[in-house]
Amino acid sequence: SFKNSIINIFKAGNSHSNASFRRLSELVKKDEGLRYNFTHVVENLKICYFRADTWHTEVETHKESFAYIYGALLAPYDDRQKGEEKKSLLSDDSALEAYQNMLILLRQFVEALGKSSEAKDFLRRYYKDLGLPIPQLLKGSSSVSAEWEVEGSPNRVKKIFLARVARLVWREPDYRENPDSEADKFEELVQKEEEDILNLKLEDEFKGMLHLIFKDGMKKVREAIKNNKSTYIQAIDDMVKFCDTNAANMPEEFKMKAALLEVSGYFENFKFRLSGFEPGLLLPEDISKEDKIIVAAKRLLSLKLYRQVMDMYPRIAAIISDVSAPRLHWAEKVAPEEGIIAFFPRTPVFDRLTSMPWALIDGNKGRLTVNPSPEKVSNLRASREVQPIMDSLPVWTKDGQEIKIMTDVASRYIQTNGIDDIKRLMDGMGITGIGLLPLEYLYSKDEYVRENCLPGVDNIRGLILEIANKTRGDVIVRTMDFQKEKAPAQLKDIGSFFGTDFYFKTEKGLNIVKNELMGIMLAYFYSDKKNIRILFPMVETCAAAEKLRELTEKMRVEAAGRLSQISRRSVSANELEVKYDFMIETKNGVKNRQYLSRVADGLAVGTSDLLRSFNNELYKAYAALKNIVDTLSSAKVIEGRPPREVIIAGDLANREEFISFYLYLWKLYPHIYLSPLLSQVQEVKNWLRNSSVQESPEMFDGLFLDEIPVPLAGCISDVKPQCWLPVMRAGLEGGVRLRRELPHAVGIAATHMLKYLGNSRKRFNLRRGGGAVAWFLRHFYNQLPDIKLRIVSAEERKGEPTLLIGED
Repeated sequence: SFKNSIINIFKAGNSHSNASFRRLSELVKKDEGLRYNFTHVVENLKICYFRADTWHTEVETHKESFAYIYGALLAPYDDRQKGEEKKSLLSDDSALEAYQNMLILLRQFVEALGKSSEAKDFLRRYYKDLGLPIPQLLKGSSSVSAEWEVEGSPNRVKKIFLARVARLVWREPDYRENPDSEADKFEELVQKEEEDILNLKLEDEFKGMLHLIFKDGMKKVREAIKNNKSTYIQAIDDMVKFCDTNAANMPEEFKMKAALLEVSGYFENFKFRLSGFEPGLLLPEDISKEDKIIVAAKRLLSLKLYRQVMDMYPRIAAIISDVSAPRLHWAEKVAPEEGIIAFFPRTPVFDRLTSMPWALIDGNKGRLTVNPSPEKVSNLRASREVQPIMDSLPVWTKDGQEIKIMTDVASRYIQTNGIDDIKRLMDGMGITGIGLLPLEYLYSKDEYVRENCLPGVDNIRGLILEIANKTRGDVIVRTMDFQKEKAPAQLKDIGSFFGTDFYFKTEKGLNIVKNELMGIMLAYFYSDKKNIRILFPMVETCAAAEKLRELTEKMRVEAAGRLSQISRRSVSANELEVKYDFMIETKNGVKNRQYLSRVADGLAVGTSDLLRSFNNELYKAYAALKNIVDTLSSAKVIEGRPPREVIIAGDLANREEFISFYLYLWKLYPHIYLSPLLSQVQEVKNWLRNSSVQESPEMFDGLFLDEIPVPLAGCISDVKPQCWLPVMRAGLEGGVRLRRELPHAVGIAATHMLKYLGNSRKRFNLRRGGGAVAWFLRHFYNQLPDIKLRIVSAEERKGEPTLLIGED
């Protein structure tokens, strides 16, 4: 064969000898099938390059032959080669002829693939894998280098990245010696995909929707095959179209739309896997693992595929998907937490990125610039030379107040090199403390899920100790915040328990929190800076607070006994005075704030759950935060005990509109800290720099009940309930009938309110005080968390009674 002939020629002696070149030249002239044979060799190399089982014995043979071809024919004539050897070879006519013939074949091979850059990219990568210099022929790119832009929606990750593009592709089939039948493989894959869906860390309702759609779709595929209406691939393609079509006709806010798109991704990925393909990244040939990349995908819909992509490369800055569906779970929830820009271009770009060019992606504006001009690149790099200095500085508001912030590291610490990444990012952004280290993510590490086991005390101790020793400020470690819909596979058999019920109503939950507390206390004992604190999630009642206090004291004693045995000296429980905080996340927690603050060393507020507790009514959540701050600011100061701190984590800590209210609270009580996600810290710092502590109170004066003038509040009990009459007004949508269900307190206050804005104590008409009424209705409403009100306005018509127009 051609391959063996080449190998034998160069194994015969010095591969650079004239004799070898003459023999090769003669072979090239005589063998009319040379093009086919050479192409066949390279195609085999390509297949082996993409195969998952790279241990295959033929791979080494192909590498060997390719290396010989390069070493004998191309390397001596590369324009980078200098010296006498090159001159002597070029002076030999037969050697030069053989070299030229091989170059012609290489060019024909590249041209045969449509002059695309993929052939060149493949060959360049192969040279790089072999550790060989790249021939001049394969340098450069066939793509057009002109700059072009595409718009997308603005992103939650407000960052700008300059990086090379990598492409997400499905690799060549992985041929098996004894392949299963298509039907057997189909059923095997269906079972695996269903298990993967059920193990997703999603809300039970959404996960159930995914499973139902997927299961029903596969049932239709089986029916199509049974009735001989189509092949497996065609039937699955039909399900992809079915999901996409139905999703396109639904409003963005519908959960079903997101579910259909997610399952569409599952069907599409299933089709590739049924054909034996696996996802892989095509990387630029000159990339190193220290460089960031932007991943371009034709269609990246499912959370499972997102996770697979994230495991393929350590430094992904952004993911581009040509499907216009920013409500996908991975894009809306997961990627922002991990600092990844999810970009959905308004026009498809995947097919235009075959050359894997440089690209500039702007999360602020939602814009992708491909082949950015040298001016744009130099401007960005110049700003980056200054930016790290700014990023690492503390935050001062525009009126000169220094604000310290902490961070929520979410699941980043379980990723490859995650702890070192956290340290690097914190140092670069001037953050000294971790306001939230949630331990529940630890249980989702592959090693524990794969073995169906839980991390032990030593695993927890080692993790926390490493993080604490690499962190300059406090590390606040939250014990498991159990939520059934997001629980790891090892804990799926536990029922629906929330907060401290998980600890005190389940045996497994109690054992978990005991192990966590033991690990935390051991880490505290061995830590250099004694900078570890405990945070208990979702504490609502006084009874729960007492149980947690007793459990913490008990674990201190047990940890001291364990350390005494290990260290061979008597360790006192007083050496394990780890501070512990309670996290308030519900209405009941807010109501019991005074007692909780007396028991704990500090408080944290989980604003995501708190907002849900108040039906996402922002001003009610603001009122709850104000009440918590008031409780701490008015508490008696105990000599020798530092003021209790408040950590604000969750949704509000990552919102720009919350910053002014945070500064309002900070002025009342300066021991309150924001703890945004690590990926959001820089953006939060920028918002703070553009805000003012002095101006913030002016925006919130009169927001809370205790700030409403006493005469006005006194009007609440001053009127009869008959002030609201059921009326009908033509022209309202659907003909809204106003009922007698309005709480009397609001009607009373609105109808008989004193003119508090002036000194006059005369009553004034509702119609004359529209602005005051609107003000009062909104702010009084914030103090009634359990009451549904109707917000009303009024108008006067000549000869007619006042008409009340309202909306729930």
